[in-house]
Amino acid sequence: MRVDKYTMARMNKRMVLESIRESGSINKAEIARQTDLSIPTVMKITDDLVEAGLVRSRGKQESVSGKRPEMFEFAQDAFYSVGVDVGPTKLIAVVMDFGGHILARRQAPTGALIPAKGVVQRIAGLIHQVVEESGVPAERLLGVGLGVPGILDTEAGRVLFSPNFHWENVEIAQPLAQLMGGGLYIKMENSNRALALGEQYFGAGAGHEYFICVNLGYGIGSAVIENGAFYTGSSGTSGEVGHITVEKDGPLCTCGNSGCLEAVASRQPLLPQVHRGPSFSTV
Repeated sequence: MRVDKYTMARMNKRMVLESIRESGSINKAEIARQTDLSIPTVMKITDDLVEAGLVRSRGKQESVSGKRPEMFEFAQDAFYSVGVDVGPTKLIAVVMDFGGHILARRQAPTGALIPAKGVVQRIAGLIHQVVEESGVPAERLLGVGLGVPGILDTEAGRVLFSPNFHWENVEIAQPLAQLMGGGLYIKMENSNRALALGEQYFGAGAGHEYFICVNLGYGIGSAVIENGAFYTGSSGTSGEVGHITVEKDGPLCTCGNSGCLEAVASRQPLLPQVHRGPSFSTV
């Protein structure tokens, strides 16, 4: 695959930033060793990151002989973001710093059978509440990340099909941006992939280039990380394991098919069985 100069520059900048973030404190020579980039390239990228406020100097390295190199660290408290988990039963919103530390958390019921417009309005209200509670100035918020179940057009911010919400071709990002005043960047991602992204940076997937993240709850889904990036498949639906047919002529699934794994083994079909309690045969 041919990579243009712009894409290569972005990849290099990401490698340098990740090297600094994961190391805690590091000098330019060590960054170059870890990333296999030249010293001049690392110097230029590091200076750009410092100017952007993403990285800062923490002084000279101690306990070394000769000229002490300057050490750099990830400025995890320089900017903040809002994350929203859009679920069929509840909405959860958090304000986080760059290190993944949560400053404020709020949740609200999604609302039974609320149309998409009503859900978006509720999301906007929840974001306003959690940002106010966090005390973070608006100018230090970089944007909002939405985790939404279903098949999405992430570039357009549109839900193509969500069986959990019974949505088809529903605009989410643009109406939300308008309700927020147009000042925040809105990024939407499939819920399972958003979960995997969190694990990749701050959880069990940290430091791993290949892993599968499985989400078990209201539904069943997964996301595949291959070579450090999402594997989406030719149709963009890779990871939809919940809609594999496991029981011929089984219960009807929200996607419209029968006998899907999600219709058999997710929370929704299992809860009634738990409430009824175990049944014992007297034979």
